[in-house]
Amino acid sequence: VTALLLALAVLGWLGWRSVRWRRTTVFLSYRVAADQQLVQDLYERLLALNLRVWWDVKCLKPGLEWEEGFADGLFASRVFVPVLSKAALASFANLQPDSRCDNMLLEHVLALELKARGRVKAIFPVFVGEPEDGTSSRSDFFKGGGMPTCAEGVVVAAVDAKASEHLTRQLGAPRSPLCVADRTAGGVLSQLCKHQGGFVRGDTYEALESIAHDILRTVRDVSAGKVIAEAHEAKDEAPDGDDTSRASSVARRSTITVTSARGGLRQLRSLRHRNSVP
Repeated sequence: VTALLLALAVLGWLGWRSVRWRRTTVFLSYRVAADQQLVQDLYERLLALNLRVWWDVKCLKPGLEWEEGFADGLFASRVFVPVLSKAALASFANLQPDSRCDNMLLEHVLALELKARGRVKAIFPVFVGEPEDGTSSRSDFFKGGGMPTCAEGVVVAAVDAKASEHLTRQLGAPRSPLCVADRTAGGVLSQLCKHQGGFVRGDTYEALESIAHDILRTVRDVSAGKVIAEAHEAKDEAPDGDDTSRASSVARRSTITVTSARGGLRQLRSLRHRNSVP
């Protein structure tokens, strides 16, 4: 009887483990004015793969403050997908210390803060190229000058204040200090580019389909206890003046470190063996 109960427990655990990835929420971060239609197409593909997705158009609750709504959605998510395009990032080049809070940058900062705390498990940037005339094809994000030239050393005070407010509201403690460069627009983008992501280039629809399946694999890795590690700077990094080559190279060199999740199963097998009938 004991052996049968243990076997049923193992089967139940394995069944739960095989579908628990469906409980992992993916957060879509984007600039509405630039990429809403593309994000809708990505959202629909992710839903078709049975993923749980937080998209503001579908998930913001009527009557509630929208800023708290998206912050709450981000805190409840484990995979952060920033959609980055030339048009979406263009305003980053003009940010000053006294600028109004840029909500896209705020989402990026919050995601990096939550990643540092272990709450966001993976960041999957989507680099969107420019559309080519008369076709559904897109250019390469980096070759097309998608990365803005941001002012050095500029930290937007309003973004810092909002990030601290939401972290305190959700976690009950002030945010941990970060080095100043990490909270500049350029520093934040640099950190996002250190994570393996996907490119919307060539045929848009084929690229989105591929990206959706890559996000699905990322979600499965996260739910299985795998950690998506940041890329390490390589010794053969591009020269300082070549931001496009460096960012693209960093995005390709991301690595995945696997953490074993088999300990519990081995213990159950050992217990079943000790209690088995000769």
